[in-house]
Amino acid sequence: MRPLRQAAQIPGGAGTPTANSKHKKGKGRTGHSAHASAASCGDELWELARAATALRARSPGLPELAEATAALQDLAIGAAGPGAAESRHAELGALQADWIRVSG
Repeated sequence: MRPLRQAAQIPGGAGTPTANSKHKKGKGRTGHSAHASAASCGDELWELARAATALRARSPGLPELAEATAALQDLAIGAAGPGAAESRHAELGALQADWIRVSG
């Protein structure tokens, strides 16, 4: 896969580690259990997948963005609980509906 910042031509784009990065090794940012950290990670993946899907709908000509979006969607749905996976899948479909009608 190609880096998203290369596709969007963003120098030092999002995700580049910085000295002020909140993500550190260990028990997580707040010291919660592994279960709480996994749930938080799943929620963060979901937010990233939603944002990437919306961006993809506005910028359909970037194959690199399509790859990154599909990967985030897969991770976010996989990290969801049994009931949430179905509703997340439906929401992502709705976010992409306009783009699919225009390009399809």
